[in-house]
Amino acid sequence: MLQGEKLLKYMATLIKENIRDVDLGARYREKQFGIVLANTDGNGAMLVADRLKGLIQS
Repeated sequence: MLQGEKLLKYMATLIKENIRDVDLGARYREKQFGIVLANTDGNGAMLVADRLKGLIQS
């Protein structure tokens, strides 16, 4: 498997493991992901984004 595909699978797993069961994470385009956060306002979405960003950077 190519390294890029391994990285995308890792990212998908990371997202899935760090959002709630009611939320939806999906690969949006070739190298992009989208997350639908049910019943979440902008502040809550920023908290999730910051948490995921920190996990990805580490």
